[in-house]
Amino acid sequence: MTKFEKTAIGWRIVFKANLTSEESSNCNIDSLNTIGDYDINKEANSVIFGCDFDKGELRENETIEERLKLIEKDIISILDSQH
Repeated sequence: MTKFEKTAIGWRIVFKANLTSEESSNCNIDSLNTIGDYDINKEANSVIFGCDFDKGELRENETIEERLKLIEKDIISILDSQH
């Protein structure tokens, strides 16, 4: 995670995934842009996943730390689907 910033409605969260040269060349950023609520950008051999998370989306008794783990797993799954 490269950014975790409180906003008026929740948090701005940004994850950066560093890829090998081969992974980067196989990564189709156009197909990634249609996935979920992330804004996704590619910079050199990295893919940047950003999202604005509304605190109202937390389930009852769920903490933001628990949700961050789920977001990270989601990003890993998205990147794994690119292979």
